[in-house]
Amino acid sequence: MAVIRTFGGTKPLIAMLNAGHPVLAVLRTSDEERRRVLDFLGGWALGAGGELDKIGPNTILARPPGCGAVHLSRLSFVSAVEEVFASDDPHPLTREEEERLLPLALVGSAGARRRLIDAYSEFATVFALRIRPQSVSEGTAIRAAQQELERLVSFPSHGPLLASLAQGISKILLG
Repeated sequence: MAVIRTFGGTKPLIAMLNAGHPVLAVLRTSDEERRRVLDFLGGWALGAGGELDKIGPNTILARPPGCGAVHLSRLSFVSAVEEVFASDDPHPLTREEEERLLPLALVGSAGARRRLIDAYSEFATVFALRIRPQSVSEGTAIRAAQQELERLVSFPSHGPLLASLAQGISKILLG
């Protein structure tokens, strides 16, 4: 899953698609940026032979060439995604909010997990792509970063999540 906030956010999405992975993209952009992103993705699909499926007004499933049908495993998954990103309030996560949400996520609050993962997913992807060694593919770096984020939300360490995330991604990718 990728959250696109600006046109620049399409680079990690395209990297995941070029690595052969379907991507559920949620667009949290202005109308002008949304059109630009959709035009770009349409061009990618045409050139690469991929497919774009519009799921909702701000949600698209992008599939690379040769990717079979993608089945969303939970009923109302798309509705849950749309609900999470329906708000026009993209305020950054505060340290206080993070401290409040981590224990809730630990005991199973899906809303708390979504908020934490949404807040740090873009950072994790960009950071992983920036520091990855050339011997590590973009897709592998992104997967490792997202898995580390998921792990830290499920089993928080001491200190700020952002610092733990950067440290964990660095350790995974750089040894």
